[in-house]
Amino acid sequence: MPFVVTSEKQADLAHDISQKLKLPLLQAKTIRFADSEMRVHFDDAHFDDTHLDDEQNMAKDHAIIVHSTSFPVHDNVMWLLLCCHALKQKGVKFITAVIPYFGYGRQDKNADGSLGAAHLVAQVLEAAGVSQIITVELHEPEIINYFSIPVRNINLSGFIANFLKDKCGDGACTLISPDHGAADWASAIAAQIDAPTMIFQKERYAVNQTRIVASKGTCETKHAVIVDDIVDTGSTIINVAQELQQMHSACAISAFAVHPVLSANAADCLQGSVFHKVWVTNTIQLNAEQHFQKLEIVDVSMEIVNVLKGIL
Repeated sequence: MPFVVTSEKQADLAHDISQKLKLPLLQAKTIRFADSEMRVHFDDAHFDDTHLDDEQNMAKDHAIIVHSTSFPVHDNVMWLLLCCHALKQKGVKFITAVIPYFGYGRQDKNADGSLGAAHLVAQVLEAAGVSQIITVELHEPEIINYFSIPVRNINLSGFIANFLKDKCGDGACTLISPDHGAADWASAIAAQIDAPTMIFQKERYAVNQTRIVASKGTCETKHAVIVDDIVDTGSTIINVAQELQQMHSACAISAFAVHPVLSANAADCLQGSVFHKVWVTNTIQLNAEQHFQKLEIVDVSMEIVNVLKGIL
């Protein structure tokens, strides 16, 4: 029988997935040493051939690790590698890594065009024993080509379209792309709900610092929704929202971002912004400091479950 593995960093999503699939959930044990090294291990009883028959014996089957490599990125990447290593040591033959948010996903290439850090992450995941990967809305889908194992990148455009249709109705909101990079994605969502679109152009003048330099289109609806795959510091979507409010003061502005990285004081900045609502998904499990009143978390566990059903 396949089984789901998780850490405390992604326990909520892993629990939902295991419940929907009716699979056992196993939480890995993590020891953290004074110098920040980690040891990931499992109780021997879970993998003891003498206590389990062949059908139940986890050591001969399929482990599904649910773990995002979000902040702290290096700890979470290393935890995933150590978890794979520990499972292999227990005799697990096949490992599916469900990585809802793929850390280093924005580093596909360096400025000179050479391979970025994502290429190295792909290599070490394979070296650790990952058999296949399921992820959600890769920032740069080309990263899939860095792997020699199967990678399934879940596209949420249809999911988001249905969500916004329920919230706003067909054609009742304008979909806002905060930059040209998200324009095609925003247009794909908008097309499914007959919504107009508006595109902003940003300029990056420092790491995690942007400013708005141009826009295309107008907001002709009472509600505007800025859509993006990642909200990190929040500066880009906040700048877009402020610019949009100056142009269309009567428009209620919300945001939908798939991955709530929410670095530094992003939660405070978003709460103090002009946003009516900030919708994010549960690809990253947030801590208490990252929650704020305007935030609403949307569950995407069923999207992952549907993909897993196809491979189990």
